[in-house]
This record gives sequence, C-alpha cells and structure tokens, in this order.
Amino acid sequence: MAFQEAVMAFQEAVVAMNPVGIALTLVGALVGLLGSTLSFVEVLALRFLVVGGIAYCVKERRAIVLQPISEHTNKTNQTKSKSEDPEAECEKKEHEQGGLIKHCHHTVDEENDCPVTPVLDAIRNRRSVFPKQYIDREIPSAVVQSMLDAAAWAPYHGPRPPWRFVVLGKQAMVEMQQLTLKFYDKNWAQTGWANGKKGTAEEYLRWREMTEQEITGRWGPCSYMIANVMRRQAGSKRLPEWEEAAATACAVHNMHIQACSFPGVACYWSSWHDAARDSAEMASFLGLEDKEDKVLGFLVIAAYAPDLLTDKDRRVRGRSHTMAEWRV
Repeated sequence: MAFQEAVMAFQEAVVAMNPVGIALTLVGALVGLLGSTLSFVEVLALRFLVVGGIAYCVKERRAIVLQPISEHTNKTNQTKSKSEDPEAECEKKEHEQGGLIKHCHHTVDEENDCPVTPVLDAIRNRRSVFPKQYIDREIPSAVVQSMLDAAAWAPYHGPRPPWRFVVLGKQAMVEMQQLTLKFYDKNWAQTGWANGKKGTAEEYLRWREMTEQEITGRWGPCSYMIANVMRRQAGSKRLPEWEEAAATACAVHNMHIQACSFPGVACYWSSWHDAARDSAEMASFLGLEDKEDKVLGFLVIAAYAPDLLTDKDRRVRGRSHTMAEWRV
C-alpha cells in the first residue's frame, strides 16, 4: 500500500510539473525503502518513475521557456482588442508567413513596412566612429572579451574556425605602429606608402613624420587594436580561400555589432597600411602560422562621448540597398 501511495503522489507531482513535489516523493520513497519490504520489481518501477518524471518535467519546462514570445503573448493577452495590442498584427503576419517572424516587437519600420526585431535593431545601430571623435578613457577588457564571444558564433565550415584574433593593448599598439614605419623606411621606394602612393624621398619623410605623430596623437586614445587574421586551411580539409575570408569577416562584423551595444564604445575596421600589413615582418609580429595566412586589417576600439558626436549618421538604407531579386 505504501508503494502505491508513493506512486500516486509522484504522478501528481509530475502532472503539476512541480520539482519540489518530485523531490518530496523521492525522499519519501527512499525513507519507505529503509523501513519497508518492497520487492525488487517495485524498487525498479519506482526508480523508473523517478527518472522518467524528472526528465518529463525538465522537457516540459524547457519547452515553456523556449516557446516563441508571440505564442506566450497570445495566451496572456487574448482578451485585448487589435487596437489595444500592437503585437496582434505581428502575430497575424507570423501565422500567415508560416511562423517565420519571431519575437516581434512593437517597433515598425514605417518606410519599409516591416517589423524591427532586436537583431535588426542591433545591426542598424552598428556604426563606425573615427579617431577624431575619440576621448581619453579606457575601455574595460570585459568589453573586448564579449566581442570575442560574439565572434565565436560566426558561421564557418570545417572542424575549427578560420579566424584568429590578436588583441593589442597600449604598448603592443605602439610596437605595431613602429614596425609599420620601419617597414616603409626600408621599402618605400619599391612599395610606396599610404597604400601605394609613390614620390620623392622628401615626400616620404613628410608622410613618415605625420604618421609617427599619429602614434600618440590620432591613435593615442585607443584602448585596443584587434588584428583580424584569416587562417588558411584551418581544418584538415582544404577549403576555398573565399570561404575562410568570408567567415572571418562575419566574425569581425559580429564583434563590431557587439561593440556598438555598449554606450560610449567606439569601433571601426581599419584596413591599415597595406604593404606593411601584408609583410613578413607583420606576419612574424602577429605570430601567423602559415605563409598563406592573411591579416584582414585591425578593429580599432576606443571611447567616445555619444552626446558630443559631431559626425552625423549619413547612412541611408532602404529596400533598394538590399539588391535582391525575388524569383518564384
């Protein structure tokens, strides 16, 4: 009889998805085992119920937590009228479009007549903030780590990602810029400077002086520069280079979006001085492992005051910028 009562109590706890009830019946069963004479079959049956019940509750609770927000909203607000519930129309569109629009928010792009999801909103808020707007304030390393965490979720083929990031702090940034100048001191006549510009020694020296002043001037307020390295043949299978470059670019874009989620964090992707960037000296400095590895510029990170930002956001994005052709 004690066994049957324990089973009934346990079943009630399972139906209610009550972890506390499950725990209590489990404890009661264990106590009963110490003072009663259950058969071997009854003990196995009780254990099966315990394990199965807990698994069922976990599954059901997880399903509730992960169910689309629109479904939860529909259950809790089904008495609201369309005019009172801005999400009603979104839910209707979701149903009509096969459930593809999830987590619909109240924000709507009136120009393009489409809902603005949190992801789209984050992408829209990504922008490049350039050195003339930087202020002398340190960016915490935790911000950079969160950017790297975002990069890890970029898509890629193969067993391991094709990107590698080298985070340069204050001293390392200075060393990298000095290496850039030393490279051009040796090679300016062949490679040119300032991304291919060629001229006389006097012109080069003027450019060099200006660039050296930028170490403490233009780049002085920067907290970090992240070297974006594309590793060729990151896995055992050799993939097309464009796939590894595209995957690395996606990772960098993730970092940029994440950086812009922090108020006052400035970020922009610099291609850097191309000849120095692609040189053997830079490869050695950054620890590139293969001669086919490439440096895809640097992500510059600094602080800025949003309320003092003088550069207007002149970006224009409309349906014409999607450059998409729909075919049936």
